[in-house]
Amino acid sequence: MTAAKEIPTPAPEPVLREDQVDYTPTARSVSLSRHRAARLVLQWGHPLMAGDVALVVSELATNSVMHGAVRGRLFRVHLTLTEFVLRVAVSDPRGSGCPGSAGPGTTSASGAGS
Repeated sequence: MTAAKEIPTPAPEPVLREDQVDYTPTARSVSLSRHRAARLVLQWGHPLMAGDVALVVSELATNSVMHGAVRGRLFRVHLTLTEFVLRVAVSDPRGSGCPGSAGPGTTSASGAGS
């Protein structure tokens, strides 16, 4: 039997630029998040990627609003730029960690947390 070789984990690239905004799950927020993402990518010096980023944010935000919308919870758009990677993340309102989300065991008149 041979011992498993450990593969070294590469050091994470330093983040050059970052933006994170929480939005209410509405159609208007999809448009706002798309335009903001495109504008930031342009400002960050990557004009050829702005259209693609706008499309990705729009699709992910729309999915979040259409399929994951929960009253009182937000969705988050998080852009991160390193030297070699532009990461686009849109969190679903059902995920944890977004402000405005009810945690486990939270109760209210609207039934959040049940």
